[in-house]
Amino acid sequence: MTDDKVIEALTKLREITTRISESTEVQPKRLSEECLGYLAGNIPPAQLEAHLLFMCEEAILLVKSGRKEKAMRWLGFIQGALWMHELAFVSIDDLKNLNKPDCPICKGLGFRNNDECDDCSCVKKQ
Repeated sequence: MTDDKVIEALTKLREITTRISESTEVQPKRLSEECLGYLAGNIPPAQLEAHLLFMCEEAILLVKSGRKEKAMRWLGFIQGALWMHELAFVSIDDLKNLNKPDCPICKGLGFRNNDECDDCSCVKKQ
């Protein structure tokens, strides 16, 4: 993934996470050391959401400072947490599509990702 694609995926995850709590605005906040020691299922959802927002913002900064590999690990963690805790109401395929490279052919035809295009050779090369 290019730096721009990682930042694009993290930005989209931040938007998804921000939309979870419609009634209150969750602010990015790192979990306390005490909470980090708990099993994930014991962390209150609002605190987990705040931590995921924190991770999205920090991961973008990691990419910009040349630490893309660490940012990509964080991206995977964020995606896993959103899916595992059913926080975002998105499918694993939706989250996976955030990481797919953009195909210039599909993009030129107006498709968001390779799965929507039936006419080019890039379709479902996985």
